[in-house]
Amino acid sequence: MSGSSIKREFFQWIISLDQVILSDYRDKKFLNLLIDNFEDIIPIGTVGGLRAKNISDLIVKHKANLSAAQINLSNQEIVKRWKQN
Repeated sequence: MSGSSIKREFFQWIISLDQVILSDYRDKKFLNLLIDNFEDIIPIGTVGGLRAKNISDLIVKHKANLSAAQINLSNQEIVKRWKQN
């Protein structure tokens, strides 16, 4: 599966989430961390927990400045297109 396919499926999954259910600020912070670092996270393999370790390192590095205000999908045109399909 290509990186763009994975990204599209990931964003479609996020769009499918009920934003009201995501009331826990930690859920929103975690999703924003994944979105903001998606291009760096996906190429990392999962063997030996490499991807999980990378995500853990990102959490520690960015914990003070992660946003929980709203899910940050940077390309709103793509989001609109996916919602229509």
